[in-house]
Amino acid sequence: MYSTEAHQAIQTLCLYNYKDADFDGLQKLLNYIPWDIVYDESDMDFSTVKWMDLFLAAIDDCVPKIEIKSANSAPWIDAEVLKAVRKKERLRKRAKKSSSEYHWEIFPLQRTKLKSLIKWKRKQYFKGLSSTLTENPKRFWAYYQAKYKNKRIPTTLLYNGVKVSDAQEKAELFNNYFNSVFKRDNCGPA
Repeated sequence: MYSTEAHQAIQTLCLYNYKDADFDGLQKLLNYIPWDIVYDESDMDFSTVKWMDLFLAAIDDCVPKIEIKSANSAPWIDAEVLKAVRKKERLRKRAKKSSSEYHWEIFPLQRTKLKSLIKWKRKQYFKGLSSTLTENPKRFWAYYQAKYKNKRIPTTLLYNGVKVSDAQEKAELFNNYFNSVFKRDNCGPA
């Protein structure tokens, strides 16, 4: 089954980069802000909102922002895999920095171990996906979103040479596809 829509770009998260912040400038800026204007005795919620607006405006002026891309969005990438990725990267950096033969022997072993772990996690995910499809369809859609980087059902689908765009026809096409892919005995009791 293919979508005729283009894939969306990888989502990004915008965070403050405190490592490169101008803390001296921030301190001076915070000292110049007339904080007494934010205090309103009759409405503490409004005072809090005004204080937060002034404070965050000062932060925005003195702390740069960085964008972090969500590259590990596959559902089978969990904390264990991310820990192994970080370990592999540390070993690669150490091997490059030291040029030690010992470190260059350890790094490929960790890389192979990581690849095996990812393959095993992916296999386990699909095994669980097919067995719980009828009870938990959200797992399928999580996989779909990770694979296609898209949160919507495509506007046009193509399957077995049939191109459809109507909602009812798409539902029937999905039904035909899943009936051809999954066997009844894999989905649990009927």
